[in-house]
Amino acid sequence: AGIMGAVFGRISEEQPAYALMRGAAAGVSEIRKYEPMIVATTSYDVNTGMTNSGGEFGRLARFIGVFSTPANEDESSHAPTAISMTAPVLLSNPAPRSNEDKASHANRERVMMFTMPASRFKSVDMVPKPKDARVTIKELPSQTMAVRTFNWSLTQSVVTENLEALLADLETDPEYTPVLRDEEPRWLVAGYNAPFTLPWLKTNDVLVEVQERDQNSLESVSLSSAPSLGGTSS
Repeated sequence: AGIMGAVFGRISEEQPAYALMRGAAAGVSEIRKYEPMIVATTSYDVNTGMTNSGGEFGRLARFIGVFSTPANEDESSHAPTAISMTAPVLLSNPAPRSNEDKASHANRERVMMFTMPASRFKSVDMVPKPKDARVTIKELPSQTMAVRTFNWSLTQSVVTENLEALLADLETDPEYTPVLRDEEPRWLVAGYNAPFTLPWLKTNDVLVEVQERDQNSLESVSLSSAPSLGGTSS
């Protein structure tokens, strides 16, 4: 029943908590305020992207124990500890924007993240230590995100189309404007389903970090230096 449900797009995994600040309407994006969350994160390899990111996904999957014995160690028991899969898988800057060249995109911080189940882990210290040095555990602060939900498999063209549509809505949004880093919006993609889910039944989000328009001229130190959904700091 679980596998068949996944094939038809059912999402049963634990998801990050957020408050719905505004629902989507014509020309106006949905706004969510996410609570702080703990994530396992790994950087993309230089030559990987939307359609060939098996290495990054595999590292995180091995960390939680999807394939076999978890590649982690509990600090108390010194034993590997299985961690439940959550949704969504988060991809930060996985593909160039339509107006961005490949060289500029390659210089941006590109990461894949698994959220850790908040029902189990209340702090970074509670999460088992990864055995792979390319996997790190971080806590992301609360952030406000503009969201566009779409279906189908995650390909570069589909992601870029939905990102540009969301940014176009934000250009005329009366309340919110994107948070910028190096003059570019912070954005990421969230995929909620297994690879074998029927494409037209998959649920995905593209998310852009936003702030209220009356704060547009403010550059907070915490915004520029803290780990974020749209990219983590080292």
